Amino acid sequence: HTAVGGNWRCMHMNMAKEPFSDKNLRKAVAFALDRQEILSRVEFGEGIIAHGPISPPMGGFYEAAFESGKNGQYFDLEQAKQLMKQSKHASGVEVMLLSGNAGTAPRQAEVVQAQLAKIGVKVNIELADAPTFRRRWLQERQWDLVGIQWDADLDPDETLYPELHSTEAWNAGKWVNADFDKMVEGARAENDFKKRKKFYEEAVRLIVEDAPVVILMHLNEQKVFQKHVKGFQMIPAGLIDMHRVWLEKA
Repeated sequence: HTAVGGNWRCMHMNMAKEPFSDKNLRKAVAFALDRQEILSRVEFGEGIIAHGPISPPMGGFYEAAFESGKNGQYFDLEQAKQLMKQSKHASGVEVMLLSGNAGTAPRQAEVVQAQLAKIGVKVNIELADAPTFRRRWLQERQWDLVGIQWDADLDPDETLYPELHSTEAWNAGKWVNADFDKMVEGARAENDFKKRKKFYEEAVRLIVEDAPVVILMHLNEQKVFQKHVKGFQMIPAGLIDMHRVWLEKA
């Protein structure tokens, strides 16, 4: 079984220091990345490109029209170049990208490096093993860009609140946006679906407008099992429901 998971692959930008305290530079980077090329070359097409953080398994919260249109983050090299000219770093800038050293992470870092060079952003890649990566990412915060994947359950709260609310430790890029905080706090306190959806729509709009992160893709999840395993239900959130599973033969 294969399905798009409740995840998003992204890159955080460190807004606590130069150069990514510059909004125009952040938006230039967001427009400069060709997500389809990254998905194809890094993950061999196993997923879909993302224009927003909320993924398809989140049901009614996921807006296919938003994802397929040009309302979120998307690739536009000319717009990226224009934003670069409007930034404080029109003549070019050098940044450090912190990346894991396992799996597809190094390959993604290299593709990002090549793409950002087209707008005058020189990317120096530093690879780290898992313990070192986590320490440098969350504790030391000595990076400009950091590539991560966030896996969540099927409610947008776990995607947006812990990673981007201003008080959360996972918000290592130190994005502070009072309006965004109000939206995700409001969604937590609301049970009505339509009202919650409006909170999250505005929260996503604020992410796109301020660009604290570069949103790249939603990856596929795979589950493999024998033919005699029956009743399996795919839950694309890293979860397995065994309550309905039975074996046709012992």
